[in-house]
Amino acid sequence: MRSVATESIVGQWIVASYAAHKFALAGRKGYALSQSFEESGEDPRKAIAKHRDRDLFVVAARPRSEDGSCLETIREIFDEFGFRVREVEITHHGDDSEYYDASAREVFDILQAG
Repeated sequence: MRSVATESIVGQWIVASYAAHKFALAGRKGYALSQSFEESGEDPRKAIAKHRDRDLFVVAARPRSEDGSCLETIREIFDEFGFRVREVEITHHGDDSEYYDASAREVFDILQAG
C-alpha cells in the first residue's frame, strides 16, 4: 500500500530531491506539497489525482479543528486512491529548530518505512 504523510511542512527537506516537489526514496517516487490546500486554494482532488502515480505524498493541511480545514477531505481522497495515511502534527514553535528537525525526521522515517 502506498503512503502519505499529512500536516507536514518539510517537503524540501527530503534528500534525493531531483525536481521541485518531486523526490525519490528507496526506489519509490514521491511528491511533496508544502503549502496547504487551504492556503493555495487548489482543489485537493485535482492535485492528488494529477500525481496519483506517485508512491509517496507529503502534503500540508490545517488542523481538523480549524474552520475550513481540508484534512478530512484529503484523507478521503487518499483512501479512495489506495494510500495509507499517516499524520504528523506540526505546530508553531517559533525559532525552535530542534522541534522542526525532529518533525522532519519523523516524516522522513514514515516515508522510508513506506
